[in-house]
Amino acid sequence: MYYQEIPPGTALAPYIKCLWILEDKTSSKNRPLEKVLPDACPELIIHYGDLFLIKDPAGKIKKQGRSFVFGPLTRHIEIGPTGSTGMIAARFYPGALASFIRVPVKELSDRYVSLSQLFGKKGAELEKAVCAATSPGVRQSLIEAFLVSVVQQEKTTDPLLPQRTLEQIAGREEPVKIAELSKQLDVSSRHLERKFNAQFGMTPKLFLKILRFQNVFKIIQKGKIKSLTDLTYKAGYFDQSHFYRDFKQFAGHSPKEHFKENAKFTRLFTSGA
Repeated sequence: MYYQEIPPGTALAPYIKCLWILEDKTSSKNRPLEKVLPDACPELIIHYGDLFLIKDPAGKIKKQGRSFVFGPLTRHIEIGPTGSTGMIAARFYPGALASFIRVPVKELSDRYVSLSQLFGKKGAELEKAVCAATSPGVRQSLIEAFLVSVVQQEKTTDPLLPQRTLEQIAGREEPVKIAELSKQLDVSSRHLERKFNAQFGMTPKLFLKILRFQNVFKIIQKGKIKSLTDLTYKAGYFDQSHFYRDFKQFAGHSPKEHFKENAKFTRLFTSGA
């Protein structure tokens, strides 16, 4: 399996965390689906290899489309390849997708919409061009040029959370409180919630819970974790019951069950940029 993350060009750096490529030429049929955990980062994804399967909330397994934008996840999803994997994606910062689409981000939460449906003819043309390309560099250039062409640079209002503030919040080991965030942004809690739903596709409370959940994996990558109890407090949870409850909500099972699994896709999509 080959996986690479690529930093975006200067024009997209305020919006895109990275572009990534995943390839696996070996047949992957009949492999169990694996979980992808929520991180509040929408993604534009194009499969130039065989399509992936996804399990919907009702438990039905179906094939994903060839190209789509997946909105911010607030719960885990289960996906898996059907054959030879080839996919390229752009991973947006939380809140950044609103600058590229004209529908409310809330409408894309926990669901995906085809590029042709979101962007019309331009989206369909991008899918065709990326699938016909013969090198990762060309695919990357096509996606970046497309995103630069559709970003709403003429917008007159600034985002609720500037990228610098967002990076500071996400980089903190001690999670920020909603009251602290309201004070920092100098807005009322009601305004904060309204703007969060519009820009991030979720409430500020849920967004901060997801950041704290993702903090678990950042701490694990740094090592020196003595136990799950140690991890609980280092990640900013008040006690293990809160930690287990959030983990169950976002991963669908307990921390002990999760860390026993040998899940390649889970590791890839929780250790990204």
